[in-house]
Amino acid sequence: MTFEKLVDSGDEKFAAISVKRMELEGTMLESGTLVRFKVGGSGMVHRSLSSFIDTRLSFAGTMVMDEEILIEGKKVKMNIVGPFKAAGGQQLIKE
Repeated sequence: MTFEKLVDSGDEKFAAISVKRMELEGTMLESGTLVRFKVGGSGMVHRSLSSFIDTRLSFAGTMVMDEEILIEGKKVKMNIVGPFKAAGGQQLIKE
């Protein structure tokens, strides 16, 4: 992760932080089937300088998913590869 610049938004300051490369790997249970996945890519995070909470995230890269499914009683191994994008945010509420 690399600090890129300061960003002002209203009365709040944020650090724009680039993520040059991040890779995640794991397994999840999807409809009773164990699915293996890998996600890799890069992105940008906006982190509040007052609360140190990440308030915005954008991430793009590739995803690989492997699973075995039953089709007409036979196990079929599936491998899905493709682009991946994720974005999200949260708002800080001051009391």
